[in-house]
Amino acid sequence: ERGYVGDQPYTVGENVFSKDPLALTTLQSDPLWSDFVRWIFWALVYAEENGINQATASDMPSTKLFGPLRTNALYHAVNAVGNYGEIYDRNFQELVPRGGLHE
Repeated sequence: ERGYVGDQPYTVGENVFSKDPLALTTLQSDPLWSDFVRWIFWALVYAEENGINQATASDMPSTKLFGPLRTNALYHAVNAVGNYGEIYDRNFQELVPRGGLHE
């Protein structure tokens, strides 16, 4: 159900227009926050591509991207919510199974 009203089942298109994430939005007036969100997103993708998950988040590299006091920010992101695949599986897999570029 999930808010869908109609007598025909809905489908998800199979055309691939882009691999870029299209749902991440931030205020244009806050470029620092926008950069932070982008770095965290790509860290979640990096973690998945390198076999790092929530249980092995300690394998995430440290970085000084966010200053010397936040060298473990990427670890904290993956430790809190998992890698991109874990997040996808938990929230979207049932509705939109991964396939093609989204694997």
